[in-house]
Amino acid sequence: MLTYEPLTATTSLSTMSSTSTEPPRHHRIFADYGRDFIWRDPDDLMPEEGDCMLEAEEVLSAFPLSVLELNDVWVDTYTNNFRERRDKSQNYHTTIFPTASEEVAWNVAGSWLTWRITMAPQVGRIEFSAGCSKYLLEKGKETSVTLTFLQDQLDILAKGKPVV
Repeated sequence: MLTYEPLTATTSLSTMSSTSTEPPRHHRIFADYGRDFIWRDPDDLMPEEGDCMLEAEEVLSAFPLSVLELNDVWVDTYTNNFRERRDKSQNYHTTIFPTASEEVAWNVAGSWLTWRITMAPQVGRIEFSAGCSKYLLEKGKETSVTLTFLQDQLDILAKGKPVV
């Protein structure tokens, strides 16, 4: 089960003021076993960057250390479940999470983490994938995207079985 410490005043956006004149960057966050889950949006890729793969530290180095630590716990939770449920069993058609509530807990934790990253001045938007659904997180659209996401999570719980 995931456990996270709440964000505090020490992790507020005021600690993230940006002095860079570079435009905000756009990212994608989705689960991909064996990799970090933060990718550059392909439409935001600069020629000298090569490909879209990023190390979490690249994107999160300007954040309080707790953001990177929470990201690592979130990624490790998925990785450990994948390893236990798919790798060891060799059943690649099984779900990553054994119950709908565990999947929803992981999705919600990822959504909160993604919103925290999205609100930084150096970030423009993030496409967050939870299961088969994608959500475009942008400043100013917090309520509508969050309500859609939460309704989708309620639907998973109502069905009583994991989607992923």
